[in-house]
Amino acid sequence: MSFEVFEMPPKKFGNRWENINSVGEGGQSHVFLVKDLSGEFTDNCVLKKLKNIIFLAYRKNIF
Repeated sequence: MSFEVFEMPPKKFGNRWENINSVGEGGQSHVFLVKDLSGEFTDNCVLKKLKNIIFLAYRKNIF
């Protein structure tokens, strides 16, 4: 049996980064275009959020 889990991306990361758009997804991470809410950076930034590798390995019956 095979299925995929889809998650809605969070609107904020750590009360500092506001999610503008999802850029893409690979095998080990999600990539987001974000805005810095602290004001340290004025341009938009890219945030890479790692997936839970142990959870994915378990779901694929590797263990």
